[in-house]
Amino acid sequence: MLRLLKELHDRFAVEICAWSKGMTELRRVLEGVPFPSLWGKAVHFERIDLPVLVSAREAEVLAGIVLPLDTHLSLLAMKLCLGEADRRKLYPALAVS
Repeated sequence: MLRLLKELHDRFAVEICAWSKGMTELRRVLEGVPFPSLWGKAVHFERIDLPVLVSAREAEVLAGIVLPLDTHLSLLAMKLCLGEADRRKLYPALAVS
């Protein structure tokens, strides 16, 4: 969230406190979404309080503010210093029948 707020502030000169509802909603949207499934995604803000998780390809044709996530995910993954096997341990195993 902080990285996205910084990008909004740096690139679009937004007033950070004005985005509190949107960030709260984004937190709700991202809750329970596994880290690996966020690759190739972007957050699209059609309105300041309406974030939607979309594919990067979908984002190319949408009007509004679009924040691709891959750059942020790369940095977070490097900061975690986790290998592929260790990253998989962060998520519970699912039964497949």
